[in-house]
Amino acid sequence: MTNQKGKKADYQFYLYFNEGLHDEEPRCCTRIKEVLFGAGGKTGLLVEISPPCSGKLYGPTDGEIHFLLLSELFAGQTFSPVAKWPMYVHIYVPLIDSPELREHIKVAEVNNIALGEILLTPKT
Repeated sequence: MTNQKGKKADYQFYLYFNEGLHDEEPRCCTRIKEVLFGAGGKTGLLVEISPPCSGKLYGPTDGEIHFLLLSELFAGQTFSPVAKWPMYVHIYVPLIDSPELREHIKVAEVNNIALGEILLTPKT
């Protein structure tokens, strides 16, 4: 299944924060790319979020947070493709500049802020 831009249907999806430091409204996520995350060949998914999160709550600066890194909560889950929706994830804020330019992100380069779930469509 593809969207109107010819991308996979899961190019955009919705992130819901289930647990974490603060309650957050759902975010529309646009898939940027998969990256190696940490050691052992684990994969994470870098996404751009709308609306952004406040850096005062989660980030290294007071600015807005536009990118998040997601990793699977349960072993065997994958982002390409997502086998079953919703998918439960760890939510991280990158602490590095320009994470979209990186192919590998170390655990020390992110802040784990919450658990969440991603869905193809918003909850009603």
